[in-house]
Amino acid sequence: MPQISIVIPFSGCEKSLETTLVSVLENRPGRSEIIVAHPGNYSDPYELADEVRFEALDPNQFSLAGVLSHLLPSIHAPVLHLLGCGVQVQPGWTREATQSFEDAYVGSACPVLLDQQDAIHSIGVENSTTYGNRFLARGKRLSKSEYAQYEPVGPSQLAAFYRTEGLRQISCLTDFSDALFGLEIGLSLEAIGFENRVIPSSVLTTRNEFPNGSGRVSQKAIWRFAGSMGFFLGLALSSLATLEDLLRAPFSPGARQSLRQRLGHLVDTRSARAFTEFVDQAEGPLPEGATLPLAQREWTLAGSTPERRAA
Repeated sequence: MPQISIVIPFSGCEKSLETTLVSVLENRPGRSEIIVAHPGNYSDPYELADEVRFEALDPNQFSLAGVLSHLLPSIHAPVLHLLGCGVQVQPGWTREATQSFEDAYVGSACPVLLDQQDAIHSIGVENSTTYGNRFLARGKRLSKSEYAQYEPVGPSQLAAFYRTEGLRQISCLTDFSDALFGLEIGLSLEAIGFENRVIPSSVLTTRNEFPNGSGRVSQKAIWRFAGSMGFFLGLALSSLATLEDLLRAPFSPGARQSLRQRLGHLVDTRSARAFTEFVDQAEGPLPEGATLPLAQREWTLAGSTPERRAA
C-alpha cells in the first residue's frame, strides 16, 4: 500500500502539468502513487500510464472538490498530497511532511512555496475578517529557521499535505470553491480538532498565481464558518463584505461584479446548517486506543509518552 498519494489536478495547461510531472517523477518518494485528474482532455502523449494513474472526470464537475470527492474512495494511502500544475518539487520534499502525520492530531501540513525569484509565494493561508485567502509571508525573503514562526490555518491549494481520513470526514467538501479551497479545508479540519503543521524542509517553487474568490464564493464561506456560530454574526460579516465591495465599486469592475453576487447571497443559512451538521457528526482525530470523549482523550503513540491535548 502506498504511504502517500500525490494528486495533480490538470489546470488546462499541458506545459505546466508536464513541468510538475517531470519534477515529481525525478524525485519520486518511495511507496507513493501519482494520480493526474483531468476533465477528459489530456491524452498522455509521453505514455506515462505505467508510472502515473490518469483519471478522467466529467468536465462539468471538474473542480478541486470534485477531484478529491471522486478520488477519495479509491485512495488507500494515509497521506494525500495535492499539488498544482506548475509547481516543482525538490528531493525529499515529502519526507518530513509524511512523518508529521504520525501525530494523530495533525490533519494537514504546509510546505513552503517560493516564486521564481526565491521570494516566499506562500507559507500556507490564513483567514481575513470577511473570509478571504491571506497568503502568509507573501513576497518576503526568509531563512529556513524563520519559516516555523508562521501559524497558517492550513496549506494553500497549490501544495498541500492532508490526512486522507480527515478529508473523508468533511461531508460538505463538494461545496467548497477552488478560489478558497485551502482556507475552507483548513477551517473545516480545525473545527473538528485537527492541527496544521508548517514543514520547513519541504520547499517547492511555483509560477502560478492564486485565484481570487468572487463575492458569491466569499459569502458562502462567511455563512459556512461564521454563520454556523450564529445568524447575526454571519449577517454582520456578510453585510460588511458587501459594504466593502460597495465602496470599491465606483473604481473597480471586479468589485461591481462581486457586489452583484454578494447581494444575491446576502443570507445563506443552508451553508451554515450543513457545516453545523458536519461538525456535529465528524469523529475528528482518532488516536489509537482512545476511549474518552475527544476533548479529554489520552493516548500513547509509538515512541511517545502519554499526553493530553484538547481538540
